[in-house]
Amino acid sequence: ETNVEKKRNFALKKIKGEYLIFLNSNDIFDYSMIEELFLKIIQNDDEIVIFNSNEFEIEKNSKKIIREKNFQNFEKEFKNNSFTIFDMKKDSFNLLFLYPFDKIFKKNFIENLINKKKLFLNFDHFNFIVLIVFEAKKISFLDKILINHRIEKDLLTINSKEINLEVFYKSLQNFKIFLKKTNLFKKFKQNFINFVATYSIKKLENISGKSFCLLYQKLKNEYWNEFEITKYNKNYFFDKNIYKKIKNILESELEIFTILNQLKKYDKIINYLKEQKIFCLYKNLV
Repeated sequence: ETNVEKKRNFALKKIKGEYLIFLNSNDIFDYSMIEELFLKIIQNDDEIVIFNSNEFEIEKNSKKIIREKNFQNFEKEFKNNSFTIFDMKKDSFNLLFLYPFDKIFKKNFIENLINKKKLFLNFDHFNFIVLIVFEAKKISFLDKILINHRIEKDLLTINSKEINLEVFYKSLQNFKIFLKKTNLFKKFKQNFINFVATYSIKKLENISGKSFCLLYQKLKNEYWNEFEITKYNKNYFFDKNIYKKIKNILESELEIFTILNQLKKYDKIINYLKEQKIFCLYKNLV
């Protein structure tokens, strides 16, 4: 359990309101968010409402809607009706589990799970959300952008954006164990593998320095094999762009090493490669 999870778990014990939402220091709420989510969650007496969000970079002054296509597809499928994860078709995991900050939860629903010992506060937020979503009987979408999530990409700072590899790996491992114990792995296997693929790439794209190098190597040499990412061709993946990124990582290392070996004396080129997150490969050469 990381310090972030400890703080969230502490806060969960202290909240007195009827609903729960996560707010991180790099998140900016829309002014109307609380009102709109409250009106939505009481409409069908839902236990969870999922809403849309932006990622933005201050340095580039750019915004990007995180899951526009996902929401459009599921909005057509369910419209204003409540549903469970078992009602959803492909790619449900990427929509439901990728982020903690794009959901509002009914507090007494979570408290009931804790009292029934189905939910434990020592889980990190990822496993916490997995358990809640699988237990939920009433989930809804609100296809509005109500939060802006700031991304920082200080790629030239070696110690920026650290990642706890043990927490990352155990979160995915616990997810798989949960699916197997509940006899759901066969049903959700394609969803799970696609989620691991997307979750891995998202993590890799938002870290740098030593953490990027370590995760890159672990994914390429261990994790993707263990979670069967390397077993399937592109038709198995919902997002062909994610598959392409994984394939590039798996197949391009020798070529990159060869190019870097020829160009390592040129500072401007190396700085560019650092910005592209290839600097850890270069570091192994010099």
